Amino acid sequence: MIGLNKENIPYFTFYSTPIKGDSAVSFLNKIEDGRLYYLKFKNSNLDDSIIQEGTKLFNYISPLEDLENLNQEISDKSLIHNIEDLNTINREQNDYFAKTDGVLIIYNQLVKFIPVCYDGFCEIGISEDKNIATLNIYPSTKNGKQITEDDILKKIRKNNINISLILPEIKNALRSVSQTNIPYYKVVIAKGKEPKLGKEAWVEYLFNTSKKLGPVIEENGHIDFYKVNSLESVTKNQKIAIFHPMVEGKDGFNVFGEKVSPPKLKDTKPPIGQNYYYSETKPNHILSKIDGYITLVAGNIVITNLYNIRGDVDFHTGHIITKGSLNVIGNVKSGFNLNMSENIKIGGYVKDSIINAGGTVFVGGGFSGTGGGKIVSGGDVNVRYIRNQVIYSRGSILVHKEVVEAKLFAKNDIKSQSNDMLIIGGSALAGGDISVNQLGNEYGMKTIIEAGYDYDILSKIKELNDIFELQNKELTELKSKIEFSLANANIRSQRLAKANLINYQTKKKNYNLLYNDKNLLQNNITNPSKSKIIVSGKIYPGVEIIINSRHLEITELMSAKIFSVSPDEENIIITNK
Repeated sequence: MIGLNKENIPYFTFYSTPIKGDSAVSFLNKIEDGRLYYLKFKNSNLDDSIIQEGTKLFNYISPLEDLENLNQEISDKSLIHNIEDLNTINREQNDYFAKTDGVLIIYNQLVKFIPVCYDGFCEIGISEDKNIATLNIYPSTKNGKQITEDDILKKIRKNNINISLILPEIKNALRSVSQTNIPYYKVVIAKGKEPKLGKEAWVEYLFNTSKKLGPVIEENGHIDFYKVNSLESVTKNQKIAIFHPMVEGKDGFNVFGEKVSPPKLKDTKPPIGQNYYYSETKPNHILSKIDGYITLVAGNIVITNLYNIRGDVDFHTGHIITKGSLNVIGNVKSGFNLNMSENIKIGGYVKDSIINAGGTVFVGGGFSGTGGGKIVSGGDVNVRYIRNQVIYSRGSILVHKEVVEAKLFAKNDIKSQSNDMLIIGGSALAGGDISVNQLGNEYGMKTIIEAGYDYDILSKIKELNDIFELQNKELTELKSKIEFSLANANIRSQRLAKANLINYQTKKKNYNLLYNDKNLLQNNITNPSKSKIIVSGKIYPGVEIIINSRHLEITELMSAKIFSVSPDEENIIITNK
């Protein structure tokens, strides 16, 4: 028995040891529905604190009943305690007894007797995101009542779980506990539905959007300082980007049936820019309107067919290879090449560089070097002067000043822009007229001037000659095989000879057709045309005039002459200008 002085609680005399302090808090935390389930602390040292049913707990005389001490005032009010719940204890006069097995606790100026329950029970766990509900099932002990499925469902409803339950899991776990008398933990009894995440709108660029200037590092590790990542080409109707619109997410729900919304998305707008359009058949596909080069500037697609270089083409720019046109304010240094699908305009000079243009080429300065330079143009070429270089033009070549030791090829005319043009050394071939001020010089430098046919015929004839050489070899081999097979009398050899003969006849037919093509091309060279070579100034010895395969060696100084041919004349006709 614990007396008044030991507990120092007025009006109470304890006959059973109460639990206080942290131990009391531990028990209070395990209370569920006003009782303690035995299995929650069965294996702890608090198991020894259980008071058996019928045990005398304490004697309590209320101040109103203690008339002898009624006038005695207790100075420390924190010593005054009250009984919290009389439903769990029995009273006989001033003595109080345990109605069931339980634990006696003193906490927060209250005397509590908490019943211990030996029935089976369950616990519901909810994940932090409220998406999963789990169940722990405990068996009964000491002849307690086993938990039932209805008990579990009531517990679930009490926890406000309002979605479909995974009943087979509940039944399996309950069956296991009933058969083994062992607790079953973490049974997943309900799952919410995760919200389906949406996708932000985005642009899939089909070109390099982060191109940086700098020399190209090749696969073998070699650094090519003449190649610089500067431009990316596109062609008309080429797909350059795909706009992926925003995909809205879908709401989910948690185990309480509450709506769970996906994160709000940022709605990106389609790109803006110039010279592109959206496909009619695939509305999110973006295509280029023009041939040109493409860049991404501040999120905007920019396609233009005119690229401006406000300086020289050198190690800062590297080779320029792209679609569209090019305008170079400065010069093109040796070793740096240009390749454009349209026109090229160069304000300064061009050194030993290879220039290819689908359209016209304009060189404000000269085109000179050691012979390593070449211009190939799909249109006219306009240049101030030419020295030691080569020009191919599918239009006309227009020169302001001298042409020295160069090779010129023009589909149309070669002519002077200001009647100051002179050609000294080298060669010139035009499909139309050649108009110059002077041919050759006083030192008799060999200068070949030819007119009357398209220079492209020469390359076509060369291609045909290469084919003839190959086909002649094939025909000779087939002929030998045929003769060898015919020399053998066996059936297999005769059949092989027949197959080779058919093959030979087919190839010979193709050979003859190509030979006719070659003759037509050669006729274009030799048949008299209306082309003229017009010289307003001097023509020096050493010059050779060729018009439609008719040759004229200049052996004496001439001035102001027009050279032409006629079907009625075998030689070149010379007339005064």
